[in-house]
Amino acid sequence: MTEPYKDAYTEMDSVAIMVTQDPPGQIHAPQHETYANEKHEPELVTCPECETAYAIGYPVLYGPTKPFEDLSRHLKTILMSDHRGNRTHRTAVSLG
Repeated sequence: MTEPYKDAYTEMDSVAIMVTQDPPGQIHAPQHETYANEKHEPELVTCPECETAYAIGYPVLYGPTKPFEDLSRHLKTILMSDHRGNRTHRTAVSLG
């Protein structure tokens, strides 16, 4: 049986959720749909520095408002900034 998540991202903007969370089950985005490829597999974005993987979701209520490529580029900028600032990546990253 899967443990419930400890927190939920409920803002109505696009969000990146870390795929492998430590400890598992920290946060999810139940009001979001994950960007997927034509095979309906989640599109993942990895940090160029440490290869931590994220799935990007958009709010179901509004649908995708920005292209996946733009959100992916924005997320990578945030992740690289974390490394330059010697910060740990967040489990959920708001992409505005």
